This record gives sequence, C-alpha cells and structure tokens, in this order.
Amino acid sequence: MHSSTSGRWCNSIGRLTQGCVAVRAGIGLTWAFSFHVGPAVEAGTLTTVLDEFQLPTRPVSFVYTAGRFMPIMRRAFLDFAAPILKARLA
Repeated sequence: MHSSTSGRWCNSIGRLTQGCVAVRAGIGLTWAFSFHVGPAVEAGTLTTVLDEFQLPTRPVSFVYTAGRFMPIMRRAFLDFAAPILKARLA
C-alpha cells in the first residue's frame, strides 16, 4: 500500500527500503519496523516520532512447508535471519 500526499511526507508501507533511504536523505517521514531502522536510531542518524502511539510488538514466525529435505537457500536464509531477528526483537 502506498499513498501519495503533498509536502514533505513519505509513506512507505510495503516499500520500507525506499522509505528509509528517503528519510536518511531528509525528505520527510516514513513508517518502518524497528529491525529495519534500529541501528540508525541507535547511531543517532534517525530519530523516532510519535512514540506514544507505537503499536505493541508482535511475534515473528517463519512458516514453510514440511518436507524431508529443505532447500539449501531456505536453510541459509533461516540460519541467517533467525538469530538477527531474535536479537533485535528481544
């Protein structure tokens, strides 16, 4: 979902990467998950606004079909992403 407005506003639901790049360039605001912008917020290059309206956290699950053999790309992704998300969402 993407909505256009006038002024210095960037709504990037579904386009998180482009929204984060635009915000870092000083083009306005974006909505993003904390694991996308957490390092930039911690480094002080981005700041959060409207913190009092922050939604509660939700669990993240990786769902895939069960089978005897898991494709190597899926296994590599799970091995890479799971510890990162566990650390950032803890």
